[in-house]
Amino acid sequence: MSKQGLNNEPRTTPFLHYAEWFELAESIDPQPQAAAFATSSAEAMPSVRMVLVRHWGEEGFDVFTDLRSGKSRDISSNPRAELNWHWKGLGAQVRASGSVISIPSAEVEQYWSGRPRESQISASVSNQSAPIEDRLALDRNREKFVETINDDENILLPDNWGGFRVVPVRFEFWVHDDHRFHHRIEYRTTSQGWRTQILQP
Repeated sequence: MSKQGLNNEPRTTPFLHYAEWFELAESIDPQPQAAAFATSSAEAMPSVRMVLVRHWGEEGFDVFTDLRSGKSRDISSNPRAELNWHWKGLGAQVRASGSVISIPSAEVEQYWSGRPRESQISASVSNQSAPIEDRLALDRNREKFVETINDDENILLPDNWGGFRVVPVRFEFWVHDDHRFHHRIEYRTTSQGWRTQILQP
Protein backbone atom coordinates (compact mmCIF):
# COMPACT_ATOMS: atom_id res chain seq x y z
CA MET A 1 0.00 0.00 0.00
CA SER A 2 1.44 3.39 -0.99
CA LYS A 3 1.50 6.48 1.21
CA GLN A 4 -1.44 7.76 -0.88
CA GLY A 5 -3.46 4.69 0.13
CA LEU A 6 -3.46 3.25 -3.39
CA ASN A 7 -2.81 -0.49 -3.46
CA ASN A 8 0.13 -1.20 -5.77
CA GLU A 9 0.76 -4.78 -4.75
CA PRO A 10 0.96 -7.42 -7.52
CA ARG A 11 -2.29 -8.97 -8.73
CA THR A 12 -2.84 -12.24 -10.53
CA THR A 13 -2.81 -10.37 -13.83
CA PRO A 14 -2.12 -6.75 -14.81
CA PHE A 15 -5.63 -6.53 -16.26
CA LEU A 16 -7.08 -7.07 -12.78
CA HIS A 17 -4.71 -4.38 -11.47
CA TYR A 18 -5.84 -2.02 -14.25
CA ALA A 19 -9.52 -2.76 -13.65
CA GLU A 20 -9.27 -1.87 -9.97
CA TRP A 21 -7.46 1.39 -10.65
CA PHE A 22 -9.72 2.32 -13.55
CA GLU A 23 -12.78 1.92 -11.34
CA LEU A 24 -11.22 4.33 -8.84
CA ALA A 25 -10.30 6.76 -11.64
CA GLU A 26 -13.89 6.73 -12.93
CA SER A 27 -15.06 8.14 -9.60
CA ILE A 28 -12.80 11.21 -9.74
CA ASP A 29 -11.77 11.78 -13.36
CA PRO A 30 -14.30 13.05 -15.95
CA GLN A 31 -12.49 11.21 -18.74
CA PRO A 32 -10.53 8.29 -17.26
CA GLN A 33 -10.23 6.52 -20.62
CA ALA A 34 -8.01 9.29 -22.03
CA ALA A 35 -4.47 8.06 -22.67
CA ALA A 36 -1.32 9.12 -24.46
CA PHE A 37 -0.78 6.82 -27.44
CA ALA A 38 2.81 6.56 -28.68
CA THR A 39 3.81 5.08 -32.02
CA SER A 40 6.92 5.18 -34.19
CA SER A 41 7.43 5.35 -37.93
CA ALA A 42 9.47 2.97 -40.04
CA GLU A 43 12.32 5.50 -39.69
CA ALA A 44 11.99 5.32 -35.87
CA MET A 45 10.52 8.82 -35.61
CA PRO A 46 8.33 8.82 -32.48
CA SER A 47 4.87 10.34 -32.36
CA VAL A 48 2.42 10.66 -29.49
CA ARG A 49 -1.14 11.94 -29.15
CA MET A 50 -4.05 11.72 -26.72
CA VAL A 51 -6.75 9.18 -27.55
CA LEU A 52 -9.80 7.66 -25.88
CA VAL A 53 -9.52 3.95 -25.13
CA ARG A 54 -13.17 3.02 -25.58
CA HIS A 55 -12.97 -0.74 -24.99
CA TRP A 56 -10.53 -3.01 -23.23
CA GLY A 57 -10.23 -6.52 -21.88
CA GLU A 58 -7.63 -9.24 -21.49
CA GLU A 59 -7.32 -9.35 -25.28
CA GLY A 60 -6.03 -5.74 -25.28
CA PHE A 61 -6.93 -2.05 -25.47
CA ASP A 62 -8.91 -0.63 -28.40
CA VAL A 63 -8.40 2.67 -30.21
CA PHE A 64 -10.61 3.71 -33.15
CA THR A 65 -9.37 6.08 -35.83
CA ASP A 66 -9.15 7.14 -39.45
CA LEU A 67 -7.02 4.54 -41.24
CA ARG A 68 -5.28 7.35 -43.18
CA SER A 69 -4.10 9.10 -40.00
CA GLY A 70 -0.51 9.49 -38.86
CA LYS A 71 -0.90 6.85 -36.18
CA SER A 72 -2.32 4.44 -38.76
CA ARG A 73 0.63 5.00 -41.08
CA ASP A 74 3.04 4.41 -38.21
CA ILE A 75 1.29 1.19 -37.22
CA SER A 76 1.20 -0.14 -40.77
CA SER A 77 5.00 -0.02 -40.92
CA ASN A 78 5.81 -0.59 -37.25
CA PRO A 79 2.97 -2.41 -35.43
CA ARG A 80 4.07 -1.63 -31.88
CA ALA A 81 2.77 1.04 -29.50
CA GLU A 82 2.49 2.17 -25.91
CA LEU A 83 -0.44 3.64 -23.99
CA ASN A 84 -0.07 5.80 -20.90
CA TRP A 85 -2.91 6.80 -18.58
CA HIS A 86 -2.18 9.52 -16.04
CA TRP A 87 -4.80 9.99 -13.33
CA LYS A 88 -3.67 13.02 -11.39
CA GLY A 89 -6.42 12.71 -8.81
CA LEU A 90 -5.18 9.23 -7.91
CA GLY A 91 -1.52 10.20 -8.12
CA ALA A 92 -1.09 7.27 -10.45
CA GLN A 93 -0.25 6.28 -13.99
CA VAL A 94 -0.33 3.08 -16.02
CA ARG A 95 1.77 2.17 -19.05
CA ALA A 96 0.91 -0.68 -21.41
CA SER A 97 3.12 -1.55 -24.38
CA GLY A 98 3.07 -4.28 -26.98
CA SER A 99 2.12 -5.25 -30.50
CA VAL A 100 -0.78 -3.72 -32.44
CA ILE A 101 -3.37 -5.63 -34.46
CA SER A 102 -6.42 -4.53 -36.43
CA ILE A 103 -9.78 -4.76 -34.69
CA PRO A 104 -12.19 -7.16 -36.47
CA SER A 105 -14.60 -5.34 -38.80
CA ALA A 106 -17.68 -6.59 -36.93
CA GLU A 107 -16.43 -4.96 -33.72
CA VAL A 108 -15.64 -1.73 -35.58
CA GLU A 109 -19.18 -1.72 -37.04
CA GLN A 110 -20.67 -2.28 -33.60
CA TYR A 111 -18.69 0.60 -32.11
CA TRP A 112 -19.49 2.90 -35.06
CA SER A 113 -23.22 2.27 -34.76
CA GLY A 114 -23.13 3.43 -31.14
CA ARG A 115 -21.25 6.68 -31.80
CA PRO A 116 -23.10 10.00 -31.53
CA ARG A 117 -24.44 11.05 -34.94
CA GLU A 118 -22.43 14.29 -34.95
CA SER A 119 -19.24 12.32 -34.33
CA GLN A 120 -20.11 9.99 -37.21
CA ILE A 121 -20.52 13.02 -39.48
CA SER A 122 -17.18 14.46 -38.40
CA ALA A 123 -15.38 11.19 -39.09
CA SER A 124 -17.08 10.85 -42.47
CA VAL A 125 -15.99 14.33 -43.56
CA SER A 126 -12.46 14.61 -42.20
CA ASN A 127 -9.36 13.15 -43.83
CA GLN A 128 -7.58 13.03 -40.49
CA SER A 129 -4.21 14.81 -40.36
CA ALA A 130 -4.30 15.81 -44.04
CA PRO A 131 -3.77 19.56 -44.68
CA ILE A 132 -6.63 21.82 -45.83
CA GLU A 133 -6.58 25.46 -46.89
CA ASP A 134 -8.56 26.78 -43.91
CA ARG A 135 -11.23 25.95 -41.35
CA LEU A 136 -13.96 27.42 -43.55
CA ALA A 137 -13.22 24.82 -46.22
CA LEU A 138 -13.56 22.06 -43.64
CA ASP A 139 -16.86 23.52 -42.43
CA ARG A 140 -18.13 23.70 -46.02
CA ASN A 141 -17.24 20.04 -46.54
CA ARG A 142 -19.27 19.14 -43.47
CA GLU A 143 -22.24 21.22 -44.61
CA LYS A 144 -22.21 19.59 -48.05
CA PHE A 145 -22.14 16.13 -46.49
CA VAL A 146 -25.04 16.93 -44.15
CA GLU A 147 -27.08 18.09 -47.16
CA THR A 148 -26.73 14.63 -48.72
CA ILE A 149 -28.28 12.70 -45.82
CA ASN A 150 -31.71 12.61 -44.22
CA ASP A 151 -32.16 13.32 -40.53
CA ASP A 152 -33.22 9.73 -39.86
CA GLU A 153 -30.74 8.11 -42.23
CA ASN A 154 -28.07 5.79 -40.85
CA ILE A 155 -24.56 7.01 -41.54
CA LEU A 156 -22.54 4.15 -42.96
CA LEU A 157 -19.12 3.25 -41.65
CA PRO A 158 -16.55 4.89 -43.97
CA ASP A 159 -14.12 2.54 -45.72
CA ASN A 160 -11.23 4.54 -44.29
CA TRP A 161 -12.30 4.18 -40.65
CA GLY A 162 -11.36 1.34 -38.31
CA GLY A 163 -9.52 0.50 -35.15
CA PHE A 164 -6.40 -0.94 -33.58
CA ARG A 165 -5.87 -3.14 -30.53
CA VAL A 166 -2.77 -2.84 -28.40
CA VAL A 167 -1.90 -6.32 -27.14
CA PRO A 168 0.37 -5.66 -24.15
CA VAL A 169 3.48 -7.62 -23.30
CA ARG A 170 4.50 -5.17 -20.58
CA PHE A 171 2.68 -3.04 -17.99
CA GLU A 172 3.95 -0.57 -15.44
CA PHE A 173 1.87 0.72 -12.53
CA TRP A 174 3.23 3.89 -10.89
CA VAL A 175 2.14 5.71 -7.74
CA HIS A 176 3.32 9.21 -6.84
CA ASP A 177 5.43 9.94 -3.77
CA ASP A 178 5.95 13.54 -2.60
CA HIS A 179 9.68 12.92 -2.15
CA ARG A 180 10.12 11.40 -5.63
CA PHE A 181 10.37 7.95 -4.05
CA HIS A 182 7.64 6.63 -6.33
CA HIS A 183 6.09 3.17 -6.12
CA ARG A 184 6.57 1.20 -9.37
CA ILE A 185 5.65 -2.34 -10.31
CA GLU A 186 6.21 -4.01 -13.67
CA TYR A 187 4.44 -6.96 -15.32
CA ARG A 188 5.99 -8.81 -18.27
CA THR A 189 4.66 -11.76 -20.23
CA THR A 190 6.58 -15.05 -20.11
CA SER A 191 5.87 -18.57 -21.31
CA GLN A 192 4.60 -19.28 -17.77
CA GLY A 193 2.33 -16.24 -17.58
CA TRP A 194 2.85 -12.76 -16.13
CA ARG A 195 6.03 -12.07 -14.16
CA THR A 196 6.12 -9.11 -11.75
CA GLN A 197 8.97 -7.14 -10.27
CA ILE A 198 9.42 -3.94 -8.32
CA LEU A 199 11.25 -1.11 -10.08
CA GLN A 200 13.28 1.55 -8.34
CA PRO A 201 11.96 5.11 -8.68
